[in-house]
Amino acid sequence: MYIPKRYQETNKQEIIDFIEKNVFGTIVTTKNGKPIASHLPLQLYTEGDDIFITGHMAHANPQWKTLKDNNHYVPRATCLHLFFMV
Repeated sequence: MYIPKRYQETNKQEIIDFIEKNVFGTIVTTKNGKPIASHLPLQLYTEGDDIFITGHMAHANPQWKTLKDNNHYVPRATCLHLFFMV
């Protein structure tokens, strides 16, 4: 995704703070060429300089099956008027 320079955030601590304050995200996958989206609780953790974001999708949510066969997906941490692509 193209992000104009004036909107790019490169400060890791700002990114970490944003994600910790906005603990829900959206994951978008496709099935038969059509997008599917689910809201997920997110958890952020760090190991050294690396940042990891994990989430949980209920087994009852049929979208998990698209993750099994599809390695192309878009996770997003969302806020009122902002979004952060991971």
